[in-house]
Amino acid sequence: MLNKMINLDLSGKKILLVLLLLLVTVGVFGTTYYVSVDGDDQNPGTQEEPFQHIQYAIDLAVDRDAIIVESGTYEENLAIIDLDELSIKGREATIQGVDENRANVVYISESNNINISGFSITGATSGSALVLDHGSDDCTFKDLIFHNNNGMINIGISLYCGDNHFYNILLRNNSTNFSFYSQASITEHNYFDNITVLDDIGHAFWGLNYGGAYGGDITVRNSIFCNSSFINEDGFSSITVE
Repeated sequence: MLNKMINLDLSGKKILLVLLLLLVTVGVFGTTYYVSVDGDDQNPGTQEEPFQHIQYAIDLAVDRDAIIVESGTYEENLAIIDLDELSIKGREATIQGVDENRANVVYISESNNINISGFSITGATSGSALVLDHGSDDCTFKDLIFHNNNGMINIGISLYCGDNHFYNILLRNNSTNFSFYSQASITEHNYFDNITVLDDIGHAFWGLNYGGAYGGDITVRNSIFCNSSFINEDGFSSITVE
């Protein structure tokens, strides 16, 4: 009888441990949604039955979720607001901005640790192809192409926050004032590695423009600027070029 009670007690602990591990796993990894140009927003968003629009998946997402976007062109403007640790991975997908009333193709605000990779981003008619607005720190952007964003006041990438990382970024044929724009007072510790800026044109066309009255630490590594100026610095205390 005692042995049975001990076994039952141990079994109960094992069940409890398994349940706790499941809860921790769900909490750490979140839900993965899938998006395809051939999908439907009435689908559950699984790999077998994906959504059709990236923004629809973003609107459903909570902190620590992931979105996988299959190859194809997605005609939409994206807004990521008040989300943390969201991952969006494109499989050679293109985001084509279409909304003239919301000029920015990808807009991120009050969202930390966002990870975006594997996209071409185009179609900005004013504003920026990518905006990292206030309160969006510690984000990572990798393997992205920004091309043919044309307008009077376009900026390829606008930063209003700090501690962000950019890897393997190509900006090409953008009619922009600045390929990158950062306001120095609030954009400390941004890091750029393997950035290529080609044939960006405009009345200023600086490759990297940092304007403001306060210092910040910026690192630029392994980068190429062709047919656009390199760095315009106004107020930064530390820009490291390697």
